[in-house]
Amino acid sequence: MTVEKPDIILLMETKNSAAKLKQVQRILTFSQSYILDPVGLAGGLAAFWNDPISLQVITATKYWLDMTCKFGLQSKTIRITFLHAPTEFQQC
Repeated sequence: MTVEKPDIILLMETKNSAAKLKQVQRILTFSQSYILDPVGLAGGLAAFWNDPISLQVITATKYWLDMTCKFGLQSKTIRITFLHAPTEFQQC
C-alpha cells in the first residue's frame, strides 16, 4: 500500500464493524469511505478512496456495492460493481 499508493481500494469479508474499518481507513490515509457491516461473523464490504475521486453508491446490500466513479475533473464516469456472494445459493 505504501509503495503503490492507490486512490481507491475495495475490501470484502472484512468481518469488522464500521468503527474498526474507520481506524483502518485512517491508518491507510484514505479520505473517504463507504462501509457495509458484516452479518454476524461473516461478510462485510468496504470501499476507501481519496479526493479528487468522486464515488456515488447506486445500490448497496450485504452482497454488493454498485457505484459510479468519476476521477477528478474528467468528464467520464465509470461504473463499478463490487460483488461478494455466498458459496451456497440457498444462503441468498
